[in-house]
Amino acid sequence: MSRISKQTSAVAVFIVIMSSCVVPGFGDEGALIDHLSPPPPPPIAYFTFAPEYPSTEAEITYDASSSYSPFGQIAICEWDFGDGSLGKGGITTHSYSTAGEYQVTLTVTDSLEEIATITRRVAVAQSVKGDVNRDMQIRSNDVVMVLLIAAELSVPTDYQKWAADINGDGEIGVNDAVLILRKVTGLAAPGIDGTMATYDPNFSRSVHGEFGPYIRRNVLLQNFPNPFNPETWIPYQLAEGSEMTICIYATTGEIVRQLDVGYRAGGRYADRNSAAYWDGRNELGERIASGVYFYSIKAGEFYTTRKMTVSQ
Repeated sequence: MSRISKQTSAVAVFIVIMSSCVVPGFGDEGALIDHLSPPPPPPIAYFTFAPEYPSTEAEITYDASSSYSPFGQIAICEWDFGDGSLGKGGITTHSYSTAGEYQVTLTVTDSLEEIATITRRVAVAQSVKGDVNRDMQIRSNDVVMVLLIAAELSVPTDYQKWAADINGDGEIGVNDAVLILRKVTGLAAPGIDGTMATYDPNFSRSVHGEFGPYIRRNVLLQNFPNPFNPETWIPYQLAEGSEMTICIYATTGEIVRQLDVGYRAGGRYADRNSAAYWDGRNELGERIASGVYFYSIKAGEFYTTRKMTVSQ
């Protein structure tokens, strides 16, 4: 049997499909021809987590449902939570016993056995007795929540049960509300002050006044509006001043547009007057097609990515 082979000078990986067909001049048996086709593209890995500002003792929900495969289906989702713990599933939960920053990695495998990974940083603040509503402060609002729980007018979460039980008697009552109130007014007695530990300033310090809230970490927020057409704003916050760049990517990984924002001081940029603006055009000034896109922010050593949708 004669053999015809197809050659290419491109440097790439190919899947070779062998098939038999009749080729004139090579006899009735037919000749073996090699059909070359590129491998399927890998899946796109992406996940979200909630709450956005987690603390110790609180359950964090990780959701990989935004991941997808262009030519297959996501078959396996595997998690590395950054503290030595592993997990599986499209939606899973995890909690941390120690405050800190954790690199959480999602690895997805599609039905074609193609693999993709993504890593995001999750900053976990230290939980504090008395901060019942988890707003990173101990205030009169926490006293009210304890009284509502004590009067059985509110059903507490596991975290609230822990945070509201100031005297450690296993029950939530008026005595706990009084202890929080004494803490708020600065009248906490010796021993009680030790029970209600203060926040680690590296993760939880909150300062209010004419200069606004103290930003404790970098965050890329969801663009608005989303879905959008033709323009959108990309909000973010910076813990300290830095040169900043925002890149828009297609699902193929191709850069659609790069926004050189320049230097920005530490602070929150969350409204139309301060957030980064994108007019929905590519580098050539052309309107982009509708569909799913990804946008990433790079500010110093901080880098993270989120998803956006362009509507018809």
